[in-house]
Formats: sequence, C-alpha cells, structure tokens
Amino acid sequence: MGYSPKHAAPTAQPARRRLRTIILVVCAFALLGAGATFEMLPARHGGARCARTPCDAGSPARSLGPALRVVIDAGRAFDLHRPVAIAVANRHLWIVNSAGGSVTELGLTSAGRPVVLAGPKYGLGGLAALTVGRYQLWITNVMANSITEMSTMSGSPIRIISGHSWLAAPKALVLFGTHLWVANSAGNSLAEVNAATGALTAIFRGNRYGFDRPCALAVSHRRLWVANAGDGSVTEMDAATGAPIATLPGVGQPGYEVADDTTLWVSSAKTNSLTEISTVTGQRLRILRGLVESPAAMVLDAGDLWVASVSANAVAEIDTVTGKLVRFLVGPRYGFAAPAGMATYGGALWVTDLTANAVTELLPAGGPPVARH
Repeated sequence: MGYSPKHAAPTAQPARRRLRTIILVVCAFALLGAGATFEMLPARHGGARCARTPCDAGSPARSLGPALRVVIDAGRAFDLHRPVAIAVANRHLWIVNSAGGSVTELGLTSAGRPVVLAGPKYGLGGLAALTVGRYQLWITNVMANSITEMSTMSGSPIRIISGHSWLAAPKALVLFGTHLWVANSAGNSLAEVNAATGALTAIFRGNRYGFDRPCALAVSHRRLWVANAGDGSVTEMDAATGAPIATLPGVGQPGYEVADDTTLWVSSAKTNSLTEISTVTGQRLRILRGLVESPAAMVLDAGDLWVASVSANAVAEIDTVTGKLVRFLVGPRYGFAAPAGMATYGGALWVTDLTANAVTELLPAGGPPVARH
C-alpha cells in the first residue's frame, strides 16, 4: 500500500520539516566547499553567457555496486611490457608495448592465445600512438622517426615509413578516408600521407598553421583538430585538404584529444582541466576543472567521457551532458597502475596499466562474457 502524506499523524510533520532543513543546509555547505567547477563559455553566434557553478567533485553520483564487473589480466598472460596505446580493429584488441617494441594482439571473440608481434620486420621502437582503419593499423615510432603499418587481418607488417626528413618525432596520427595525418612534435609540422601507398602527399608548417609541438590529433565534422602542447592551442583544419580554418587558444597544455561527430574533448594535465569544443562552430563550450587529477587518455562511449588519471592511478567517468562526475574508479579492486590508454568494444572498457604490465577490463553487469587468457 502506498503512503499518503495527508494520513500522517500531525506530530510527525514538524520533525520531517526539521530533517529536510538540516539536509538542505548540509547539502548547501557541501556544494560551496566543492573544489571542482565548470565554466560555460559564450557560443560563437550567441550572447555572452558565462557562469561558474559547483560540480560534484567527490562521491560518485551513482553507486558502483554491481554496475561493473572487473577482471585484471597480468602481463604474464598477455606478454605485456609497459603497454601504452590500445585500440580495437577487426574484432581484435591491439596493445602497443612501449618496452621492447612489440604489439600484443588478442582476439575478443575467440579463446585463442594472444599473439605478440615483434622483430626487425616491424620496426617498432619508442612507440607513441596508433590509429586504425578497416584492415590496417598504423603506429608511430617517435624515437625512430618512423611509422609502422600492419594488417589487422593477419598481423603481418605492410610497410615501414622511415628515412624521411618530414618525419620528426611523430607523436600522433589519425586517419580520415585515404588521408593519414601525422603530427611531428619536433618539426612543428603536420604531414599528410597517402594511406594506400605510404607516400607523402603534403607537408604543412609555418605561422599560418600555428603549430607549436603538436601532440594530439582528432577528426570530427570533416575537420582536423591539432592540439599544440607548446602554446596551449588547438589548430582547426580541413581534414580533406589541410586548409587552415582557425586557431583556438587557451586550452591549458593539451596532451590528449577525443572526438565524436560534433564535439571535441581536450585534456590538460598541467591545468587539471578538460576543454569541450564544438566541432560544428569551432568554439569552446565549457572547461571542466578539478574533476580529474592530471587527466590523460580519454574515450567516449554512450554519452560518457572516460578519463585516465596517471598520477591518481584512477579512471573517471563524466556525464557529457551535465559535465558532472559520475564515478571515480580507484583502488586495488581495479588494479590501475599509471593508466595510459583506453578503448571500448561491445560495452566493455579496456585500460592499459603502464607500470603493472597489465590491462584492466571493465564490463557492465550482465554484459557478454569475454574469453579469458
């Protein structure tokens, strides 16, 4: 039977009011004391709309409870050696190992043993980033000034792009159609490579592009977004032609980018901030501060932004609509140890643990089982 307030005893009402008053006062003080804030920034075609309001900086908005099932796979099973980048292609998980120069390939829909791809024919070393296409993946070798292209069907090497002056500490790369874009951190340049042949199509450098130690790349809304670690800016370019469009300053000291069809997120470990940019208008939407300590790698999934914190050995889940912290995953239960890379597949979140030589897999409760190795 449901409860109806009009049938309550008269003496119960004052006590309830006092309880509500106490709760409201406590909540007000908690909000005033929260350290995290977000800033709403003016839209390009709208009026100046600025506000600063408290955000949830502490406890998760919903209980973990059975929401996640966690499995930790140690490096012994995966043959992992300081894993950094991770991606999913052709229903396989590809894990880049920064120590020893190798890639671990794991089938996500089979019970086969993981395969370690290494040796001179791959030319792997000083690895920094990877990007995937339909049947290929590309890995930057920042110390060797080269790029390794591999088949996601067989794991065999396709080609090594090296020995070119236009490759100077390639820090990031992203694929757009047949355009493979490569950010050269040391050369303050951007190279456009034909993804089918590996040949250089064009090189972009100079003041008109505003490159300053380009460190991250993303494509959204047919635009190429280049994060510059040197001056804290993002360069917007046409993803098909490389024509410069605009340079957006004031994003801290960017390190990582992630984008969907309309939005770009840029993390800055120096300022402990996450900047959201509209890839339709090219304007900042908001800056989230203090939610994640030293934010690094990110991934978007089902309306949530997952952010790795290397210094806190944690992963944060942020609601992209409200900009509020949903939960903060930290502690031995998750096994995070310098989380460096993230990928999603079938509702699961995969996180590389750099110093533990491990990968943490987080599955939604009731999700499909994944073969263990």
